[in-house]
Amino acid sequence: MRFFTTCILISALFCSIGCKKTQKDDCSEAPSPVGLSSNGPVIKGWPLVLTTANYGNGYTYRWKGPNGWSMETTDSWDNYEPNKVTIDSASINDSGKYLVEIVHEGCIVERGSVDVEVTEPPLPPCPTANNSSTSTIGGIGGTTYSNISHSDGIYYSVYASGAINQTINFVFKGKPKPGMYLAYQGYHPSEVNQATVYIQAGFDDFFMESYYTIYVNEVNGKLQFAFCNANFTNPVSSSPLIISAKVTLP
Repeated sequence: MRFFTTCILISALFCSIGCKKTQKDDCSEAPSPVGLSSNGPVIKGWPLVLTTANYGNGYTYRWKGPNGWSMETTDSWDNYEPNKVTIDSASINDSGKYLVEIVHEGCIVERGSVDVEVTEPPLPPCPTANNSSTSTIGGIGGTTYSNISHSDGIYYSVYASGAINQTINFVFKGKPKPGMYLAYQGYHPSEVNQATVYIQAGFDDFFMESYYTIYVNEVNGKLQFAFCNANFTNPVSSSPLIISAKVTLP
């Protein structure tokens, strides 16, 4: 009986040594490459999002980036996407190379990297004069704006008027920050990265069609709103209505 017990203990010892040796050998293998993507280039002040493969439970993600930035994520009840991290407001200094290491059972099994550029908000590509608009149809845009104001709330609205019975409206979901917004045809955008633009002329409303770009910049501490050669709906005729505009808050 004592001999049998001794054999069991010796076998367990060899098994333990063998398992440890196997685990050590596994960690000695070079990590496999893994894809790491970003939503870059990112405009300064907007979120930077990094995404890699999702392996679920048992895996740890170690993230590193410029200026000593680092963090670690794992699958948990409050983080079901440990393979995705967000820097809420990127700065120019956040430009550079980002690295992710995927760890399983104490070993780095995969590693990937991506270069990210953070840029200044772009200027509109057309030379429209400040507080004015151009238009292919007279009486709908194509005027200067002398009265400009805004209102806060769930929706942030900018109103600019000049010609009699004509107002141009920019509407955002929350206060906008400098950057580019996609046009959403209607009175109110559904997302924070969208904006609606429409002109009220007489008894009619003329809406910027979806997917054009609205540029928001900060000029001398004031927000400026602009767009270039955007198609607008035309409820009064079949003639194409193409408008460019630039409006700066006082």
